[in-house]
Amino acid sequence: MTGTRMSPGQIAEMVYRAGAAPWDLGEPQPIICQLVALGAVKGNVLDPGCGTGWHAIEYARAGCSVTALDVAPTAVHRARTNARRAGVTVDFRQCDVTNLDAFEGHFDTVVDAKLYDNLDTAEDRLRYASALHRATRPGARLLMYGFGPGEVNGVHNHLLDEPDYETVLPAAGFAITYIGQTTYLLKGFERICAACPQQMPDGPVHIPMTEIHAIRLT
Repeated sequence: MTGTRMSPGQIAEMVYRAGAAPWDLGEPQPIICQLVALGAVKGNVLDPGCGTGWHAIEYARAGCSVTALDVAPTAVHRARTNARRAGVTVDFRQCDVTNLDAFEGHFDTVVDAKLYDNLDTAEDRLRYASALHRATRPGARLLMYGFGPGEVNGVHNHLLDEPDYETVLPAAGFAITYIGQTTYLLKGFERICAACPQQMPDGPVHIPMTEIHAIRLT
């Protein structure tokens, strides 16, 4: 219907089908490789919004038992292919990440790499965070990356709402232990507004990100 707004899941499926997902580098994000190298990703791991599976593959290579979820069927299909080629086992599923009742009390670590900030409303984000609480064990670690404020070499995020991590996560039963700034790589980033750099690089660019660490309370 003309004028009907697409859901985040519909948008994700569209860009994956077109091979145009700017966050899909064909390899893990550097900040995810760093997490794994530091031993921060352990035990039964949940990768919500897994895309084509590169992060889940990295966790599996580190010896973790990994469940990876995405709403976009094209992404899940490609993720299974990528894991098979990498020679690792990951439980990839297509599902709505705001309903994780099948995994109650299962996970030791959750790594959310740009899922939370793609949910439409504060209500959606609270429902998602509450689902993560139910799906994790007491003391489980939540590591989250979302759009951040500011700019990196003039590159900034657009239509950035005021982040609500500090209200939503505690309301869902998580204690935040760290909030800081980092960067994320996107490919095919285009100049969108007058404040963007006049000349965009040909390769991947860094965008500002907020990094959150939290612990699941009892």
